[in-house]
Amino acid sequence: FSALCFGASAQITVTAATFPTGGDTLRFAVDTSVGDVSLAVTPPGGNQLWNFTNLQAANTFSTVYRPANAGMSAGSFPGAELVVINQQGETYFNVTNTAFENLGYAGEDPANFSLSVLARFQPPIKERRAPLNFFDINQQTSDLSLPFSTDNLPDTLFSGAPFVPDSIRIRLNLQRLDVVDGWGTCQIPGGQYNVLREKRTEYTTTALDVKVPFLGWVDLGTIIPNGGGFGGFLGTDTTVSYRF
Repeated sequence: FSALCFGASAQITVTAATFPTGGDTLRFAVDTSVGDVSLAVTPPGGNQLWNFTNLQAANTFSTVYRPANAGMSAGSFPGAELVVINQQGETYFNVTNTAFENLGYAGEDPANFSLSVLARFQPPIKERRAPLNFFDINQQTSDLSLPFSTDNLPDTLFSGAPFVPDSIRIRLNLQRLDVVDGWGTCQIPGGQYNVLREKRTEYTTTALDVKVPFLGWVDLGTIIPNGGGFGGFLGTDTTVSYRF
């Protein structure tokens, strides 16, 4: 009886068997009305119970993982095993025995300027790791650069600038800290699972360069106060999430 009780609540190891494979469909239910986050943000520790049985599915969606060669831009992401294709574009992934990595994206620009972009993370972003255990701490830093012509951009974005450049370059730096700080039982509508809790803190810094004749690439902030019409896109965002 003691052994059975221990087995029901002991910490687990998350293995590479949880990584998506070609043909898998992951189904998501989203509740955006949750007011009390204290259910998730409990102190670090083991043998916890996270009761989310009151969640309601405000909306649902699915993510389908396909073999990488099903994507139109597979040639731009050598080594990719999987691709997720949606209306905006394609995201490519590399899968190993220890990591599930986001290689990058091809498709419409995230700022909705109706531009086509090809974005590669350097190095790839590790979305999942294996084996994953209680007390694991992982840090990673990645950069992404998006150069493109300004022909299709509204002139108002360069208000205050002495000229409109031919090209701009968006630079994104991502710093991520993942800490497995808890283990226990997670209850959701329709199921109960033994889980690890991973706290993810992510700092995303966005900067923008313009190509200046005779000088090359120059940070926009040095020639336009507050980044001009791009000011709302620049700076650092901090996101904290808990993953079970």
